[in-house]
Amino acid sequence: MNGRAQLADASRPPVWRMSWRRLLLLPLFCYALREVGGDIAVQVISNSTSLLGGSTNLHCSLASKENVTITGFTWRKRNSDGSHTRVAVFHPKNEPYFAEPDRVKFLADKQGNGLRNASLAISNVSVEDEGTYECQIATFPRGTRSASVWLNVLARPNNTAEVLEPSPSLTLQDVAKCISADGHPPGRITWSSNVNGSHREMEEPGSQPGTTTVTSYYSMVPSRQADGKNITCIVEHESSREPDRLPLTLSLPYPPVVSISGYDDNWHVGLTNLSLTCDAHSKPAPHSYDWNTTMGFLPTSTKRQGNQLLIPTLEGLNNTIFVCKATNALGSGQSQQSILVKETPENVQQNTGLVIGSIIAIIFAILSAIIVCSIVWKCKHGRPLRSRPVENNVSTEVQGRRTKGSKWTTDLFLEPSQGDWADSCSVASRFSRSLACVPLGGSGNFWRWGLVGEG
Repeated sequence: MNGRAQLADASRPPVWRMSWRRLLLLPLFCYALREVGGDIAVQVISNSTSLLGGSTNLHCSLASKENVTITGFTWRKRNSDGSHTRVAVFHPKNEPYFAEPDRVKFLADKQGNGLRNASLAISNVSVEDEGTYECQIATFPRGTRSASVWLNVLARPNNTAEVLEPSPSLTLQDVAKCISADGHPPGRITWSSNVNGSHREMEEPGSQPGTTTVTSYYSMVPSRQADGKNITCIVEHESSREPDRLPLTLSLPYPPVVSISGYDDNWHVGLTNLSLTCDAHSKPAPHSYDWNTTMGFLPTSTKRQGNQLLIPTLEGLNNTIFVCKATNALGSGQSQQSILVKETPENVQQNTGLVIGSIIAIIFAILSAIIVCSIVWKCKHGRPLRSRPVENNVSTEVQGRRTKGSKWTTDLFLEPSQGDWADSCSVASRFSRSLACVPLGGSGNFWRWGLVGEG
């Protein structure tokens, strides 16, 4: 056996034949070796992220309390098929090897950590650099130790959105699109909208190797209700904490929506030079207007003029229903207006009613004043009552017992009845304050009373 073979055998750990009792004690034995510094390990940061075109460091170093000799570093990248490709190799006695010397180098000299630091620096990172890297550190006499690092490469996409000009047809078609270009991984596109629609997307390779461009189309049937509404394209990507929101305002074609103006429900005999206007809202604008009636023909006194119908006179147009039809590239829309010709203007009728009502109110007020004045005059200038007992046709209501010094407050009214006997009398008149009760005769507490004064 030659010397190289002896060295290889010497560096190879011995193979023990252990019983199951010794095998149970092995974890405790290894833990003891770690505590006393009998083991070595490769320390790495397991995940590293870099933006496309940027720089990154893959950290790797040896952790050991033993006095071991490092004989070299090797970085390998794992391929998709399981094989490995050498990226960088360092040996103390040889020049370092780099698969791409313009972009890859060791950090050991820069950081001053000697041979224990095997960290690797990569500049101008590309999507192809993404993957698993294995850091191997060869030592003597402990052999080779290794650990893996995952390099994640992000390409921030360029996001844009725009509205599309749909064709003039009422069919399902694309009305907006959103593009997330040159992203890695691909951007995720969603839509926010309060109008009914659907979306579809497609992917294609980006302009940079390893990147992807995603295009999403928003589709719907054009309508007046959706025209001018806002929709938002939302793009999410790992390179940004917040999603990118791109608002759009839809511009959609739709057929004419028609109404007729010019008639105010107060057309009457005698009016001349009137007109009706066909108001059409559409996109694109109407290219033609057509006026007609429900009878299928226009009166000879009317004249078409674009979206207007000229009506020189209202003679013979009572209860006529006019129809306007507007047409654009997507279709037609129509509206109709009934005409009622009155004998007199509505405001004249209202004014006449107000005048008549006012006259009636004035006459009623005058009559009421005359009646009131007559009553007052009669009250003031009627014939006097004589100082004699009240006749059967007029009497007073009496109440209570006579009390000296009392004040009479009860309102009494004259009514056709017999005179009453009582011990007291009080009287009040609605039309005169000069009436008074006078005793006409009696005895004890019962007296017959009469009235004197003007009444």
